[in-house]
Amino acid sequence: MKFKKLSRAIALLLFFSFFLTENGSAQKIFFRHYTVSDGLCANTIWDIEQDDQGYMWFGTKYGLSRFDGYDFKSFQYQKGIPGTIGNNFIRKIFKYDSKIFWIGTDEGIYVFNLETEKFTLFKPLKNFFINDIMRSKDGKIWIATKEKGIYCYAPKTQGLLNFSTSSAVRISSNEVPKILQDNTGDIWLGTYGKGIDVLNPRTLQVRHYTTSSTSKLSSNVILDLYKDANGDIWIGTMAGG
Repeated sequence: MKFKKLSRAIALLLFFSFFLTENGSAQKIFFRHYTVSDGLCANTIWDIEQDDQGYMWFGTKYGLSRFDGYDFKSFQYQKGIPGTIGNNFIRKIFKYDSKIFWIGTDEGIYVFNLETEKFTLFKPLKNFFINDIMRSKDGKIWIATKEKGIYCYAPKTQGLLNFSTSSAVRISSNEVPKILQDNTGDIWLGTYGKGIDVLNPRTLQVRHYTTSSTSKLSSNVILDLYKDANGDIWIGTMAGG
């Protein structure tokens, strides 16, 4: 079943809009609210994704929820049952391909097969607190963690490279809430308390930006990064706008 784009908010709200006039000069927006009473795992939503079948997926602090337009289906930790997810606190739903999601949790990444509905632990990052996952233009997977810096995974070779405060190529902080790639190919790391690092994956050089830099960030606590259609990077901070 196909759906329109979903608005992301702290509370889960689905909205449907229609035009009141033929030229669309005025419109009225309706919000439909889904909660645990409708079958959602929890009322706190950390991430949202849509699969190729049109189903909507929601990462909550009590498990993974799938919505088919009518009902919710829950995927949660079940002790002693193989193929279930090992941690319910889901921070990130990353669409690896049409059949696979990578689910980032407080205790590592679980590879979720959408056809079999089975989870497999990604062992190299077992027990790591996962904040964000993204794919760069060259097909590599970049993973931001809370305590271990970032990791770059090459699917073809299965190689895994770490960038942290103690690695050969050092970054400013091991706590990285957000990560993205800009139009030049550089990797932006939004850190918690140390500003922004920009990593050139070709030269492995790192540029640092903080409130004391000439760039004058408004806050060193970075909560979100977004690249718009023009390639500009928008930065969401704590208490700095």
